Amino acid sequence: MSNIDKKIKKFREDLCMSQATLADASELTPAAICQFESGKKTPSLKTLKRIATALRISVNDLMGNEKSELVDDDEVSIKFRGFSDMTATNKAKVVEYFRFLQTQNKKKKKK
Repeated sequence: MSNIDKKIKKFREDLCMSQATLADASELTPAAICQFESGKKTPSLKTLKRIATALRISVNDLMGNEKSELVDDDEVSIKFRGFSDMTATNKAKVVEYFRFLQTQNKKKKKK
């Protein structure tokens, strides 16, 4: 389960979510989130599921080697310049919609 600490932090920051907000959403303590992100403790599978659900991702996203980047294309990046000015709620909606589109794209490729 290498790099889970970095992935939890990355996905949390992608949603502009604080450790306290993630802790509340996953029914954990802020101290636990801090320990997971610093690598001092490793979350159990049950805890990983709670964190993943709060981050609106799968456990595989946390455990897998594949990185999920919100923006990796210059043209798309230009369109998202105003992203940093959005509210945390709207940022979360954009990220959630992007992940939905990724899923749809994968389904089309399988056909």
